[in-house]
Amino acid sequence: MECLNCVIEASQIKLASWKTPKEIRMKFKTSAIAIMAALPLFATAAPTGEQLQDRAFGSVFGEYYQADKDKLNSASWMGQDEGSGYGFNVGYRVNESWAIRAEVARQFIDSDLVAYDIEGNRVGVDLNYYLSSLPMYIVGGVKNFTTGQDASAANIGLGLEIFTNDNLAFFAEANRYQGISKSFADVGVKLGCCSRTCTSTCSSSSASSWRRG
Repeated sequence: MECLNCVIEASQIKLASWKTPKEIRMKFKTSAIAIMAALPLFATAAPTGEQLQDRAFGSVFGEYYQADKDKLNSASWMGQDEGSGYGFNVGYRVNESWAIRAEVARQFIDSDLVAYDIEGNRVGVDLNYYLSSLPMYIVGGVKNFTTGQDASAANIGLGLEIFTNDNLAFFAEANRYQGISKSFADVGVKLGCCSRTCTSTCSSSSASSWRRG
């Protein structure tokens, strides 16, 4: 329950207190550097793939987003440049190596052609492949965007997880979004927190550790 509460609290970031998307991006970049530098201090040995399989998970994240340079001078894309966003994932670890997840994100993109930021959503599904020898995973999926235009894209990327306990991890993830219905190649970098459900197996393990302590 504590892990779930952490995810809920993380999702309640007070974006309203930051006046513009540019301020959000500046705070996100500064916070990302500070958090990534501090994470090793809280890291514990990562649970094995066997311990994580058959477990559901949920995550929240902030994101820095860089649109394809061709969008900058495109009236149809409203001159999109860089931007920020936030969102959440829900998924399931199918086995030791594979997981499937759904994603919903909200985006705020700067424009060089209009006097306001372009807002829209990104929704899709991913498959994650976890490397057995490293705390990293490869991600690939498909997304639908409503930011500026309705468009679909395939994404591929790489993620890093740092566990603070068996149920809670912080992660960084970078993705390239290659347009399918329209031609573009965007890049996004996420920083977030992921909480996993605790099965009866991990509950029994925790109880055993507590009794030994």
